[in-house]
Amino acid sequence: MYQYNRNGKRWYYDQGKWYASVTEFVKNSRPMSPHLVKWMKDNSAQDIDHTLATTSEYGTKLHALIEDLLLYETLDVSQIDDEKLLRHLTGINQFFVDYDVQPIHVEKRVKWDASKELPLDIAGTVDLVAQTNNGLAIIDFESGNIYDAHKYQMMCYALALGETDAQFINVRPKEWRTKPTYEAKVWNVTNHDWNVLQAMGMVYEFEPPKAHLEVDSLHFNQPPTYQLIDPEQWIQNQQQKETDFVI
Repeated sequence: MYQYNRNGKRWYYDQGKWYASVTEFVKNSRPMSPHLVKWMKDNSAQDIDHTLATTSEYGTKLHALIEDLLLYETLDVSQIDDEKLLRHLTGINQFFVDYDVQPIHVEKRVKWDASKELPLDIAGTVDLVAQTNNGLAIIDFESGNIYDAHKYQMMCYALALGETDAQFINVRPKEWRTKPTYEAKVWNVTNHDWNVLQAMGMVYEFEPPKAHLEVDSLHFNQPPTYQLIDPEQWIQNQQQKETDFVI
């Protein structure tokens, strides 16, 4: 399965079929948090863009290091010079200890083909599937606040994994001084929540990605060279690169 990113949006592609990103789907089919609405009203567009970019970069770094810890069971902390990041990782590691986390899948890409439970083709990447001291859990890490929308993301992953009876846990690190700490939100998912998710899938208008412009060269006083790249062609190029690598 391939992940396709363009202009801040994300899709997935598998065997000739486009899938809506779980994150995009949930974000665009749920009401925005009132706190987020207020924050956007109180800040300029430039400040908002800068904050979102910085937050996204930090979240990506945090997720990558959590993945390394899960896969290799250790981190060289001497290479982490960001004290905030190191404290956050320590908090997450404390969660692993407290919940006796035994990883099954790390950063696993999953997909769901539209059916009655959710009438939409979706795909995404679940951070962690693990056995815990309370049984099987689907776990997603957040670098910021945990919102109600995250519950529906977890539900999508559960459908794709065929594990709707698993626990859904969102975990985020917290600031601490003397003892590592974190917030673990264990969601209580009701039949009403599943009905809401089904309705979200019915009203969501999915659009597959469109062709994008790629500029090849710019030379003074000469016509620019560029081409339109069809998303399916981009996928074929990626597949060819993999074939070349194998050969």
